Amino acid sequence: MEAALNAVSEKCGTEFKNFQLCVAENRDNWEEVCRPQKAEFAKCTSENMQFMDLVREGCFLEIRQYERCIKENRQEPTLCEEKRKRVLECGDNVIRNNQEDSENNP
Repeated sequence: MEAALNAVSEKCGTEFKNFQLCVAENRDNWEEVCRPQKAEFAKCTSENMQFMDLVREGCFLEIRQYERCIKENRQEPTLCEEKRKRVLECGDNVIRNNQEDSENNP
């Protein structure tokens, strides 16, 4: 997932930073307040990184579980570390499998 995160940072770094900053400044109601920033970040990743669509689809359950955990533990997001790790591991697997498929089926 390191490669994916680097690509996100390169292509959508500003949008990602704006979203992160908004969430950090609005811990109690970030879902509502940060909708515009989240939408801009999602739009950027959709337009610039097709592999993110694969990760979103392939890791839907893990992503939803992590998002639910963050919402339920706003004051203690570190409680969601294991779920975050599962999202990253899933993303790595999706990207790795996609690369293998591309190499085997040029």
